[in-house]
Amino acid sequence: MTLLTFRGYGVQASAVTIVAERVLSFSQIDFNGRYGTEIHLDGGLTVRVEEWPQDVKTALEKAQLTGE
Repeated sequence: MTLLTFRGYGVQASAVTIVAERVLSFSQIDFNGRYGTEIHLDGGLTVRVEEWPQDVKTALEKAQLTGE
C-alpha cells in the first residue's frame, strides 16, 4: 500500500492522501481559472487536488517503480 499526499483543491482545502494502487484514472479540471486534477478511485470516490495532471502521473509512476 503506497500513500500519496497532494495539496487539496481550493483556497482552504486540507491536504489529500490517497492509496496509489486504488487510482483508476485522473483528468485535468478548471473551475474559475483554478487548475487541478480530479482523481477517480475504485469504490466510486473522486477527489480533487491542486496539482497538475502531469505531477499526479509522475507521483503514480514513482510509486509503482519504488513502492514509495
